Amino acid sequence: MSLLINPFAACSSTVKRWVHSHKDPFYRLKKTTFSPEFLTQFQPYFDTHLNHSLTALDQERRHTLKRMIIQTFCIFPFILGWAWMFYHPTSFAGLNIQHPELLNLIGTMSLLVGLGFIWSPVVRFKIKTKERIIPPILHYFDPSFVYQCQSPFKSRDLTPFGILPLHDISKYEDYISGHFKQTFIELTECTLQKKIVEYRNRKQHVRHVTLFHGLFVVLEMNKPFNGKTVILRDEGAIGNLFQNRMSGLQKVSLEDPRFEKQFEVISSDQIEARYLLTPSFMERLLELSNTFSHKLQCSFLNNQILLMIPCQGNLFETTTLFKSLSFEATIHPLLKELEVILGIVDTLKLNEKTRI
Repeated sequence: MSLLINPFAACSSTVKRWVHSHKDPFYRLKKTTFSPEFLTQFQPYFDTHLNHSLTALDQERRHTLKRMIIQTFCIFPFILGWAWMFYHPTSFAGLNIQHPELLNLIGTMSLLVGLGFIWSPVVRFKIKTKERIIPPILHYFDPSFVYQCQSPFKSRDLTPFGILPLHDISKYEDYISGHFKQTFIELTECTLQKKIVEYRNRKQHVRHVTLFHGLFVVLEMNKPFNGKTVILRDEGAIGNLFQNRMSGLQKVSLEDPRFEKQFEVISSDQIEARYLLTPSFMERLLELSNTFSHKLQCSFLNNQILLMIPCQGNLFETTTLFKSLSFEATIHPLLKELEVILGIVDTLKLNEKTRI
């Protein structure tokens, strides 16, 4: 409807989504192809561990889609009837109903139950597909990897690192943990939102602003430390001063001008911060930041490094009911996402025990 009323606004929205998607490294890299050598190596593993599951799930997808269409046609007349009664209150006049607002409430609740009845098989199929497809792909990289659709991470676990924005609502999903090249890694997809209450025309309006959507990646460091060092995007002199005062940490001056231009480093221990941020490690962080469109932030605490990586769309999505499950549509995007994430270990060289 909005396309007919304001085609320029719709076109502008489409262009904005296109621009944001092309700024997203996950989007860009998912569009690249694997080398013939990799495909030759992966093909036997795919045939043994994934092909049968993919075929069975695709048959179930068609059955679920057919069921959803039938249920939608069954409930559609009720939706039309409820909408007519809601938008035409005079329809109640001939029924002699004393409390039409109560009937509206009952109709709304029934509608929500009906929509939930239609959508619940879709949600269950989506979860089942993730649980059947993602673990075997992870095991191709290392058999120690574990996948959970519901993430055990909570904001209270990550808040001490000092890089989470103040938020009211958090949603964590798609948790992965395991060892890759002698480095323990945990990651989860997360959305953080702030609740904004506004008053217009003497009425309260509540909206939710997304502060962050992307990945939290926790990696074990290969050398011990006791303090806390935070690496934030450089927000200018005033913004950096505010961050330092809020955190109670001190600014750390480093010798790399490129690193200083992009990041603001604050720490509880100046000596330890320089012990962690050697010239070679700063170079690797800059390389990693370039991969993620210069939006990377991280923190060192409790012998771990937490990486905060924003992205535009949802990660680890395996299927849609309207597209067949195949290597190109299902496996390829997941492999590319994991290639980007696990590449963090290669870039930072955390598996090297001699130097950082």
